[in-house]
Amino acid sequence: ICHFQEDGDLDVLDESLRRGRGQFIDAMDRDRIMQLISNGVLFLHDKHWLNFFMLGIERAADEMNHCQYVLTTDIYLTRSLSFVYPKHSILPLLFDSIMLSYVESGIIKHLLTKDLPEAVICPLDLGSKERQLSNPDLITTYIVVVSGFTAACFVLLGERMLRRMCRGKISDEFHVHLQLPYRGLLRNSSKLVKTRPDTKKAMFNGTEYYVYKNDEGHKRMIPTRTPSAALFHRWNSLL
Repeated sequence: ICHFQEDGDLDVLDESLRRGRGQFIDAMDRDRIMQLISNGVLFLHDKHWLNFFMLGIERAADEMNHCQYVLTTDIYLTRSLSFVYPKHSILPLLFDSIMLSYVESGIIKHLLTKDLPEAVICPLDLGSKERQLSNPDLITTYIVVVSGFTAACFVLLGERMLRRMCRGKISDEFHVHLQLPYRGLLRNSSKLVKTRPDTKKAMFNGTEYYVYKNDEGHKRMIPTRTPSAALFHRWNSLL
């Protein structure tokens, strides 16, 4: 026989129920529960039952609709769990010590929460919950990246074209300025012969030379891999 004693913990809820501000509903009718809490009604139930109920809601919701409902951290009623045996039963002698060891070792608590995540499911204070970014949120970043890449391509293309144009112009100017002084000296000199001297190549001590005869009939040798050989070759081409 169980005796219940009113302790006043439910007086506020009883008063709300008498004034029509509350009602009892079937806990198995989850569609009705979802309809009520969607309309802003506060739903009261056992903590462990609510945890599993919220876990089912969160698993069924997509990424953008998580934590549409929250669990309050305030406790409105605390009751201890107990086991009831038939009167004059021998079961207490068999099970009391076993159940006590289960409770003291935390096995009962573990079994109640083993299928729940360690983190609190959608607490009332969500704190600094980061919002999941989507593609529309990143459109500005995409535009900046694409614009920067396009501008870099145009700059690189323009730099290549400008470098090619400037390289040809500098090469032409260098060639003209390099030729004119020597050409003027060769044209204005009265000591230069007007006929192309007979030249031939010869090898001496592993070095290649140009061999030719000057105006006096003496043989002269000019190494082929020195600046003087280049000048000699240019001089012959101008004569």
